[in-house]
Amino acid sequence: MNTVEQIADMLTRKKERIILFQEEHRKIISTLPKGAVVRRERGSKVYFQLSYYCPESKKNLLKYLGTDESVIPAIQAQIDRRKKLKNALKELNRELETIDKMLALASKHLQKGSLRAGLAEMQENPNQPPNQPPLENQIPPPHA
Repeated sequence: MNTVEQIADMLTRKKERIILFQEEHRKIISTLPKGAVVRRERGSKVYFQLSYYCPESKKNLLKYLGTDESVIPAIQAQIDRRKKLKNALKELNRELETIDKMLALASKHLQKGSLRAGLAEMQENPNQPPNQPPLENQIPPPHA
Protein backbone atom coordinates (compact mmCIF):
# COMPACT_ATOMS: atom_id res chain seq x y z
CA MET A 1 0.00 0.00 0.00
CA ASN A 2 1.58 3.28 -1.06
CA THR A 3 1.39 6.60 0.71
CA VAL A 4 -1.56 7.96 -1.30
CA GLU A 5 -3.59 4.80 -0.60
CA GLN A 6 -2.80 5.09 3.12
CA ILE A 7 -3.87 8.73 3.15
CA ALA A 8 -7.07 7.91 1.24
CA ASP A 9 -7.84 5.09 3.70
CA MET A 10 -7.25 7.39 6.68
CA LEU A 11 -9.47 10.09 5.14
CA THR A 12 -12.22 7.55 4.44
CA ARG A 13 -12.20 6.43 8.09
CA LYS A 14 -12.28 10.05 9.26
CA LYS A 15 -15.20 10.75 6.90
CA GLU A 16 -17.14 7.82 8.39
CA ARG A 17 -16.51 9.12 11.93
CA ILE A 18 -17.66 12.61 10.95
CA ILE A 19 -20.86 11.22 9.45
CA LEU A 20 -21.55 9.36 12.72
CA PHE A 21 -20.92 12.56 14.70
CA GLN A 22 -23.29 14.44 12.41
CA GLU A 23 -26.05 11.88 12.98
CA GLU A 24 -25.56 12.04 16.77
CA HIS A 25 -25.60 15.85 16.73
CA ARG A 26 -28.79 15.91 14.65
CA LYS A 27 -30.53 13.49 17.05
CA ILE A 28 -29.60 15.59 20.08
CA ILE A 29 -30.51 18.87 18.35
CA SER A 30 -33.96 17.54 17.46
CA THR A 31 -34.73 16.97 21.17
CA LEU A 32 -33.60 20.40 22.38
CA PRO A 33 -35.81 23.51 22.34
CA LYS A 34 -35.08 26.22 19.78
CA GLY A 35 -35.75 29.91 19.97
CA ALA A 36 -35.47 32.33 22.87
CA VAL A 37 -37.09 32.73 26.28
CA VAL A 38 -39.24 35.85 26.45
CA ARG A 39 -40.41 37.50 29.69
CA ARG A 40 -43.91 39.00 29.48
CA GLU A 41 -45.77 41.18 31.92
CA ARG A 42 -49.51 41.52 31.93
CA GLY A 43 -50.67 43.85 34.61
CA SER A 44 -48.82 42.87 37.76
CA LYS A 45 -48.27 39.25 36.67
CA VAL A 46 -45.08 37.98 35.02
CA TYR A 47 -44.91 34.90 32.81
CA PHE A 48 -42.46 33.36 30.36
CA GLN A 49 -42.80 32.14 26.79
CA LEU A 50 -40.56 30.36 24.33
CA SER A 51 -40.47 32.25 21.04
CA TYR A 52 -39.35 30.26 17.98
CA TYR A 53 -39.78 30.13 14.20
CA CYS A 54 -41.80 27.30 12.68
CA PRO A 55 -40.66 26.60 9.09
CA GLU A 56 -43.80 24.57 8.25
CA SER A 57 -46.20 27.42 8.98
CA LYS A 58 -43.60 30.14 8.25
CA LYS A 59 -44.56 31.94 11.46
CA ASN A 60 -43.03 32.88 14.77
CA LEU A 61 -44.75 30.87 17.48
CA LEU A 62 -44.95 31.30 21.24
CA LYS A 63 -45.08 28.45 23.75
CA TYR A 64 -46.20 29.20 27.29
CA LEU A 65 -43.57 28.21 29.88
CA GLY A 66 -45.35 29.37 33.04
CA THR A 67 -44.75 31.83 35.82
CA ASP A 68 -42.03 29.91 37.67
CA GLU A 69 -38.77 31.75 37.05
CA SER A 70 -36.67 28.91 38.51
CA VAL A 71 -37.14 26.69 35.39
CA ILE A 72 -35.93 29.37 32.97
CA PRO A 73 -32.15 28.84 33.50
CA ALA A 74 -32.51 25.14 32.66
CA ILE A 75 -34.43 25.93 29.46
CA GLN A 76 -31.91 28.64 28.54
CA ALA A 77 -29.06 26.14 29.07
CA GLN A 78 -30.77 23.72 26.66
CA ILE A 79 -31.18 26.50 24.07
CA ASP A 80 -27.49 27.43 24.44
CA ARG A 81 -26.48 23.77 24.08
CA ARG A 82 -28.54 23.54 20.89
CA LYS A 83 -26.77 26.60 19.46
CA LYS A 84 -23.35 25.12 20.27
CA LEU A 85 -24.29 21.81 18.67
CA LYS A 86 -25.59 23.60 15.54
CA ASN A 87 -22.27 25.45 15.26
CA ALA A 88 -20.37 22.19 15.74
CA LEU A 89 -22.52 20.61 13.02
CA LYS A 90 -21.63 23.44 10.64
CA GLU A 91 -17.94 22.89 11.40
CA LEU A 92 -18.33 19.15 10.76
CA ASN A 93 -19.97 19.94 7.40
CA ARG A 94 -17.02 22.17 6.44
CA GLU A 95 -14.58 19.47 7.49
CA LEU A 96 -16.49 16.87 5.48
CA GLU A 97 -16.32 19.08 2.38
CA THR A 98 -12.54 19.40 2.83
CA ILE A 99 -12.15 15.65 3.21
CA ASP A 100 -14.23 15.03 0.07
CA LYS A 101 -11.95 17.38 -1.88
CA MET A 102 -8.86 15.62 -0.53
CA LEU A 103 -10.31 12.20 -1.39
CA ALA A 104 -11.05 13.38 -4.94
CA LEU A 105 -7.46 14.56 -5.27
CA ALA A 106 -6.13 11.26 -3.90
CA SER A 107 -8.29 9.20 -6.29
CA LYS A 108 -7.06 11.36 -9.17
CA HIS A 109 -3.47 10.57 -8.23
CA LEU A 110 -4.27 6.88 -7.82
CA GLN A 111 -5.83 6.78 -11.29
CA LYS A 112 -2.79 8.52 -12.73
CA GLY A 113 -0.52 5.85 -11.32
CA SER A 114 1.06 7.39 -8.29
CA LEU A 115 1.94 10.58 -6.58
CA ARG A 116 5.48 10.32 -7.91
CA ALA A 117 4.18 10.39 -11.49
CA GLY A 118 2.34 13.61 -10.72
CA LEU A 119 5.40 15.10 -9.05
CA ALA A 120 7.63 14.06 -11.97
CA GLU A 121 5.23 15.75 -14.39
CA MET A 122 5.32 18.91 -12.32
CA GLN A 123 9.14 18.87 -12.24
CA GLU A 124 9.34 18.54 -16.03
CA ASN A 125 7.24 21.68 -16.53
CA PRO A 126 7.54 23.70 -13.30
CA ASN A 127 5.87 26.82 -14.75
CA GLN A 128 2.98 24.89 -16.32
CA PRO A 129 -0.20 24.24 -14.29
CA PRO A 130 -1.08 20.52 -13.96
CA ASN A 131 -3.08 18.89 -16.78
CA GLN A 132 -2.29 21.71 -19.21
CA PRO A 133 -0.57 21.10 -22.55
CA PRO A 134 2.97 22.52 -22.84
CA LEU A 135 3.14 26.12 -23.99
CA GLU A 136 4.87 25.31 -27.30
CA ASN A 137 1.86 23.21 -28.40
CA GLN A 138 -0.62 26.04 -27.88
CA ILE A 139 -1.81 28.18 -30.77
CA PRO A 140 -0.84 31.84 -30.29
CA PRO A 141 -3.73 34.30 -29.95
CA PRO A 142 -4.63 36.32 -33.08
CA HIS A 143 -3.17 39.79 -33.26
CA ALA A 144 -5.51 42.76 -33.51
